[in-house]
Amino acid sequence: DWGNYADATFEIQRGEYSTDWGETWKSFDVNTDGNVENNIKLANKSVLLTTGATERNSLLNIYDFAGNVYEWTLEKSSDSDNPCVRRGGYYDYNGSDSPASNRNYSQTSSANDRNGARLALY
Repeated sequence: DWGNYADATFEIQRGEYSTDWGETWKSFDVNTDGNVENNIKLANKSVLLTTGATERNSLLNIYDFAGNVYEWTLEKSSDSDNPCVRRGGYYDYNGSDSPASNRNYSQTSSANDRNGARLALY
């Protein structure tokens, strides 16, 4: 699992991170706080990252494709109570629990620190 998941350990190279669901943000070069030590995100710690915080979570120059936050998609589910589809996992799950291929449903009014969207220009 190469994404930003709770069970992953990797170096944060730039940007900021949050350990309280985005309420407060810390610089990547904070020495230690129990979640990050010497720029290393510790295993079994939940850390939300700003986009591009590490090259490790990049594939084909696309950042944060796995983990960090679920992504809303344009796909529609067959569940009328939960018509929206979101994919991937988020930073508070282990990679094996919610890989990039994960697909689940949600309501149109669902909003929280776990959901995001990837902007694209055509």
